[in-house]
Amino acid sequence: MDSIELELDALFFDEDVIARTAYRYSGDFYVLVKSAGANHVVTLRPRTSDVDMADLAARFQTDACDDRLRAQVALQTGDLQRLLMRAALESAEPKGDGRL
Repeated sequence: MDSIELELDALFFDEDVIARTAYRYSGDFYVLVKSAGANHVVTLRPRTSDVDMADLAARFQTDACDDRLRAQVALQTGDLQRLLMRAALESAEPKGDGRL
């Protein structure tokens, strides 16, 4: 079975984003990630012969962009998410002394 090798710009995609994206593919592919200077090199080798290899590089890069955006949104909205979670938990707490 053939493998593909992708080079992704390390300035654009940090290692956490690459790891998150690689994990998505680990069910169907053996994944190897290396840092090579200004790039991350990702090698994907299918686990079985019936894995769809069509447009694999494009799919991986699209998913990496998606994971990068999700990480940026999480950074920008983290404080708001914590406040909402705290408010939700506080409103779910039983009122009173807890006796029946």
